[in-house]
Formats: sequence, structure tokens, C-alpha cells
Amino acid sequence: MLLLSLALLGLILFLAIRYLYSYWARHDLPHIKPEIPYGNLRPVAERRACIGVAISELYQKSKEQLLGIYLFFQPAILVRDARLAKQIMTSDFASFHDRGVFVDEKNDPFSANLFALPGKKWRNL
Repeated sequence: MLLLSLALLGLILFLAIRYLYSYWARHDLPHIKPEIPYGNLRPVAERRACIGVAISELYQKSKEQLLGIYLFFQPAILVRDARLAKQIMTSDFASFHDRGVFVDEKNDPFSANLFALPGKKWRNL
């Protein structure tokens, strides 16, 4: 009975992760196929590259204007078109103001840059 329960739990977990990693396919957006459990950040998890280098490599893999990627289990969009990036960061600001990047203005003032600041602080800058 315990073995059956563990097998069922494993199957449910596998199906949930597979569903999570099909987000961009379900939304019909070009994407790079993720690897369980790394998403598209296997080099970061294996400490072969920092996150900036890994995302730069993802950027180079496609020529699409928008590219769906997975930051471990989190779906994210990689914008490759300069005009679209400008539109998102200016006129569509209300929908895209928080980028999920940690900013420590006290200990690292340079982390508080235009691409990292949330909401009102970004708008004031």
C-alpha cells in the first residue's frame, strides 16, 4: 500500500511539473524547451555560469521578438525587440512595473538601477 501511495504521489508530482513546464506551449508563445528541474537555467544550477551569462545564452538561441523561458519553475518572458522593450517599460508600465529583482539600496546602491527598481521608485527615476 505504501509503495502504491508513493508511486501515485510521484506520478502526480511529475504531471504537475510537466503541466508547469508547458505554460508557454499552452499560451502559444515561442519558447526554449525546459529541463526538469532546472527550467532553462541548468548552467546556473551546476555553477558553470552566472545568471547573466545564462540568460545571454538563451537570448542568442532564438531570433523571436518574445521568447518564453523558465527560471527554474517560474515562467518568464525574454524580450528581444528594442521597441517592444521600450513600450513595456514606458507606456505599459502599469502591467509590468515589478520585475522580481532584489534591490538592496543601502548595501549595494548600484543594484537600484532602472531595470531592477519596483513600481513607484522606478517611475520616479
